[in-house]
Amino acid sequence: MVAAFAYCALAQRGALGLDLENWRPALYGYLLWATCLCIAQVVLKGEQGKRTLFILPATLFVIAMVIFPLIFALTLSFSNWNLSAFGGPEFNGLDNVRQMWADPFYWNALKNMVWYTLAILVEYAIAFGLALILASQIRARKFFRVAFLMPLMLSPVAVSWMVGKSMLEI
Repeated sequence: MVAAFAYCALAQRGALGLDLENWRPALYGYLLWATCLCIAQVVLKGEQGKRTLFILPATLFVIAMVIFPLIFALTLSFSNWNLSAFGGPEFNGLDNVRQMWADPFYWNALKNMVWYTLAILVEYAIAFGLALILASQIRARKFFRVAFLMPLMLSPVAVSWMVGKSMLEI
């Protein structure tokens, strides 16, 4: 986060810039870098490099879909960018964070997210407890397994029966 803040401050003063407004050169550079990385793996490391190539697509995907958007979002969090205006992003420091903390909608959304997270944790705890009970040696274990799994199995069967019946009607 400090690096993103420093990048935004330096880019605003004109000391540093990646020129991400035009995304095609960045994409071509990324693809060229990935190709050179693949070739270097094979040439420099031989058989070990060939084995490394199997994880390289996943690594490149994570870089492209997780790392780059994360860095881009961090740099945008320190800027004011009006998309309807002709100008680009303007560095505004921590003003966005101050506005966010003063916004009552943010606190409401945060409260809803906490409640949702707690609800998911409780649901997982209940499901894990039921799974432990069904895996233990209790007297009516088979009955409870059937009672829990029957609704999961009957709904696709009922839907397919209704679809099949409607397809065969003339």
